[in-house]
Amino acid sequence: MVERDLQEKNLGLILKNDGFQFTDTFIPCASGEISPFFVHAESVTKDGEAYFYAIQSLCSIVTEQIGRDKFNVISGGESRDWDFSNPLAVTLISPHSKIYKDGRMLGANVKGKRVLHVSDLNNQGSSPKDYWVPSIRNAKGTIEHYLSYVDRLERGVKVLEELRIKSYSVVPLDGWAWDKLLEWGKISNDIYRNIRERAEDQDAWAIKMLQSDKGLESLAKLLNGDKRSEEQAHDVMRFYETIDFTLFLKKNREVQDILNHR
Repeated sequence: MVERDLQEKNLGLILKNDGFQFTDTFIPCASGEISPFFVHAESVTKDGEAYFYAIQSLCSIVTEQIGRDKFNVISGGESRDWDFSNPLAVTLISPHSKIYKDGRMLGANVKGKRVLHVSDLNNQGSSPKDYWVPSIRNAKGTIEHYLSYVDRLERGVKVLEELRIKSYSVVPLDGWAWDKLLEWGKISNDIYRNIRERAEDQDAWAIKMLQSDKGLESLAKLLNGDKRSEEQAHDVMRFYETIDFTLFLKKNREVQDILNHR
């Protein structure tokens, strides 16, 4: 169940604090997957009132949808989750456990406890699958609920379902949210269409983008940028290994040779 009032207000707070990045081509994500937008959920921590409202909104989801009696420890993962999990635990007077990617857990002992994991963002689901949930279960804790401040509504939703965990969020980036951003004039019609098309089929949208002139131009800019940008370009090509980039790489080398000999 989506709390539209909370969703709308927090969507506006993320925008106000420059938490969204949009493009009519693509932005590379950490995994190598591409997207027409990027969201920084932690942007609300820049503003005290926005941050306070975000935490109160998480409290509301706990009270109205999860139930305070459904957990006795709150956890957060290294490290952006802690911006939300820690203050929520303080507000609810709950023990808190910090989970590190190397498996360490600092704070409350979760053995025999029911854990509510709180995250800044649910996207592809790799962190809960590979780190947070295994750490809790290996420590003999149980986890049935996962609360995110923002949910991109991508592969992470299915990952949590497969882990038999119910997911909740304050700001689900659903069709209603994108309609609202278009209504507010925060995204163009082209970007809106890109986002909605990608929501229907992430892989089909990405393949279409990476085979278009503007997509290949963006990939070339990454490849010929600084070391970090070059790494991102290679991550993208590895992620979409079904696409043959041979001709693209050949043309890119030829262009760079011409530029280098001017």
